Amino acid sequence: TGVPLLNKDTENVFPGETSSVAAARGVYSTTASRAILQMPTYFIPPLILETVVPLKHFLNDNPLMVVPITTILLLISFGIGLPCAVGMFPQVSSIKADEVEEKFRGLGYTEFYYNKGL
Repeated sequence: TGVPLLNKDTENVFPGETSSVAAARGVYSTTASRAILQMPTYFIPPLILETVVPLKHFLNDNPLMVVPITTILLLISFGIGLPCAVGMFPQVSSIKADEVEEKFRGLGYTEFYYNKGL
């Protein structure tokens, strides 16, 4: 199985055929973006909670606010990280014609495009 290869006008260049090489690249980029997506939520809240001294004193004086403040920081971090992670790898990516299967070469294209999926 694989994904259909498209030309620059997003037309399927070889209907009924799919590229497993392009599909593998799509899976790798999706996996990488999912891993990168988690990084802001792992690093930003602890960094803020430990380095912003007034916030640290406030939470020490009001322990019931630790969970709500941490939750807000996590939501903000996720809100920052999601567009960055999704934007790193576009939905439609390109691949050079000499990097795909042999059956797609010699069609007069130097570059193909494919939809990497979600």
